[in-house]
Amino acid sequence: MSAGPWLDEAHSDQTLRAQRRVATELPLFAGHFPQDPILPGIVQVQWSIELAARLDPERFAQDRFRGLARVKFRQPVRPPSTLEFVLEAAAGTIAFSVRSTLGLHTQGRLRYLD
Repeated sequence: MSAGPWLDEAHSDQTLRAQRRVATELPLFAGHFPQDPILPGIVQVQWSIELAARLDPERFAQDRFRGLARVKFRQPVRPPSTLEFVLEAAAGTIAFSVRSTLGLHTQGRLRYLD
């Protein structure tokens, strides 16, 4: 489930910000409410996991991922939209949030092996 092209990616040692366009034509919308498409929450989580590996490929490699904590899906993401992902690393976790011009959509923590 590749995230495709990321826009305006920027990061420091502990923080990564990236934007992603969510177009109506994405195949992941097939069958996910054809009359009212909604980006599945698991896709937002998977994209965050992929971005975490870009922040620190060794510490946050996908095979070191161990679970989620305090994940809240605040409001659905409907296409077309542009999402901003913000990831902040801490000891063994990454806090992530997904926002658009409508506000906060999703937030939580990705847990990794220490």
